[in-house]
Amino acid sequence: MQAGITIITLCFMAEVTVNQGTSDIVGRFGKFTRTLSPGLGIVLPIVDCIGAKLNMVKQRAWTAITDSDRTPFAVVTAGDAQ
Repeated sequence: MQAGITIITLCFMAEVTVNQGTSDIVGRFGKFTRTLSPGLGIVLPIVDCIGAKLNMVKQRAWTAITDSDRTPFAVVTAGDAQ
């Protein structure tokens, strides 16, 4: 009985809801592993933790360009691209 309750509790702890316009950084044992996009995310309870929540609304959009007049893989902001 107690094992079943423990398993159900761990399943609920594994679900993480990321709000729209934000992104969560997941760390495993204190090291970066991945980022979670908005929506429902799955983490390993006890092993993984949410290190930070980033507000992506205030971030600038970045795009990669490959124009012949610039070096390949140069990164510019969306406002600079023409």
